Amino acid sequence: MRIGLVLGGGGGKGAYQIGAWKAFEEFNIKFNVVSGTSIGAINGLLMTSVELDRAINIWQTIEEKIGINSSKLITDLTLDDYNNIFTGFMDPSYIEKLVPYGSKINESKIESGIDNLLNTANKYDSFFVCSTEVKKNPSAKFFNIKKMDKENGKKAILSSTSIPIIFNAVYIGEHNYYDGGLSNNVPIEPVIQSDCDLIFVVLLDLKDIDKLKINSPVPIIPIIPSQNLGDFKTGVLNLKQQDVQTKMDLGYNDTYKLLNGIKNLI
Repeated sequence: MRIGLVLGGGGGKGAYQIGAWKAFEEFNIKFNVVSGTSIGAINGLLMTSVELDRAINIWQTIEEKIGINSSKLITDLTLDDYNNIFTGFMDPSYIEKLVPYGSKINESKIESGIDNLLNTANKYDSFFVCSTEVKKNPSAKFFNIKKMDKENGKKAILSSTSIPIIFNAVYIGEHNYYDGGLSNNVPIEPVIQSDCDLIFVVLLDLKDIDKLKINSPVPIIPIIPSQNLGDFKTGVLNLKQQDVQTKMDLGYNDTYKLLNGIKNLI
């Protein structure tokens, strides 16, 4: 059986997906194709590159690993910054205006981390990430990391996670790209087209369930947080160790409960 996995976006909420991974491991579920947006792209990279214990350690120390103090970042962002970010997500055509703003963080540790992980990214047949092409009418762009050279693969993954204002836009080919969540927070399309027999989708926000109301020849099993994972400040930007652990535990418990209920079907 070919099984696909889709990992939605949501910043710090993404710790939930690492808990889900732990449950998948316990039920010996192996994936052939993975697709992720934003933090889902990072978690997909972890899944294709390292073992679960290593990924848990990275998330438990994520502020140190990526060089971001999330509490300071939340405070340092101005009201105008927040307004620009929210406007970009509500109206993606606005993001062209945000490219000159640059970045609020030093991205060097994140780039280095992605670069290192790509050295061992070899577990799946295909690994897709979704980014948003910056243009008058922005659109989702799916990159298959398996078919890219390392440098462009690194750029594609970084672009998928690049929230405007907080990160720089990433130039690939002839276009700038920003966070995939601006155009497609649940990148299921390339997985549907990959001849899978079953697709799991790990969402980080209940509202994203609407994005699964599509015609699919493949059964789709959504995994949805049983508790709210927070808003932009308390969820997306929150990388505090205690909250990371809470989200991982919830992801594990929710996924284990679901898998236990359908174990005779998979």
